Amino acid sequence: MVVGITGGIGSGKSLVAKAFCSFQNTVYYHADEEAKNLMNTSASIQQEIILEFGKKSYQDNQLKISSTAIIQIP
Repeated sequence: MVVGITGGIGSGKSLVAKAFCSFQNTVYYHADEEAKNLMNTSASIQQEIILEFGKKSYQDNQLKISSTAIIQIP
């Protein structure tokens, strides 16, 4: 069985996902964490983000979410 959990910010998705993890043989894939990891470790993704948002998007090789969020969410 595959279960996807969706919802708005603060709707309790993480709480529900943690509850599912209490069941045996459960695999939990946290897409947000994986995406953040890729944005900080993949040179090709970093290059694309810098092209789109500028060099100030990264500081010490880490994505500055505040820098890109301001651009995306005025």
